[in-house]
Amino acid sequence: MADFSISKRIAILPCGGCRLNCSFDCVKCSLFNNWYHRKCQQISADERKIYNKIELGYVCVSCRTLDGIEFDYLMGMRRLKNAADTKVLAKLKTAVTRETLFKIEFKPVSDKDVVFPPVRVDVITKEVMNKYFDEVIGDPIITTGKGNCLFNAVSLILYGDESKSVQLRYHICLRMVRDSTSYMNHPHRKRIQCLSPSYEATCIDCATIGGFSSA
Repeated sequence: MADFSISKRIAILPCGGCRLNCSFDCVKCSLFNNWYHRKCQQISADERKIYNKIELGYVCVSCRTLDGIEFDYLMGMRRLKNAADTKVLAKLKTAVTRETLFKIEFKPVSDKDVVFPPVRVDVITKEVMNKYFDEVIGDPIITTGKGNCLFNAVSLILYGDESKSVQLRYHICLRMVRDSTSYMNHPHRKRIQCLSPSYEATCIDCATIGGFSSA
C-alpha cells in the first residue's frame, strides 16, 4: 500500500506548482518525490483516496505530459510496460487504474481531416487478393512491422500515417484491461482462443510497444 503517496502531513519542500509551502492536503509524485498541493494538480478528494490505495502512487502532471498540456504516450506506455513485465495481470490492472485517473480521452479523427501521403503498394498481397477474391475494392499498402503492424495499420487508416500507433496501443490496452467482461464473455471466445493467446497474455503483450497483440 502506498501509505506515503498521498499525505496531509506538513511538508518541508514547497509545492512544485505554486511554490507555496505544502502544509496540508498534498500529494507526492512517485517518480521524483516532489510534493504538490492536491488542488494544484486538479485532483479531487475522491481521486486522492484512490491514489492512496494503489501501491504505484501518483504521477504529477509534469511527469506525464510533454509540455504540461500534451499527454506523453511513450511515458504512459513505459509505465504500463513496467507493470506488464511482472507477467501478473493484477499488477497491470493497478497500473491501468492509475492511468484511467488521468482522464486522457481518445479523440477520433474525422474522415475529412485525413490526408493520405504517397504509399507503397504490397505487390505480393495484391496478387493474392486478385487471384482469390472476386472483387477487390482497393490496393493493400505496406506498413511497418516489428510487432507494431496492427497499430501502425490502424493509425495509417485513421490518420493517414503511423504516428498515432503508440496512442492507439495505449488506449486499447486500457480498454482491454478495464473491460475484461466484454472479452471473457464474447460469444465466440472459444474460437478466438484457438487462434489467439489467452486474454491475460494478450493484455500483457498489448502493454509493450513491439509486443504482438491480438487486440
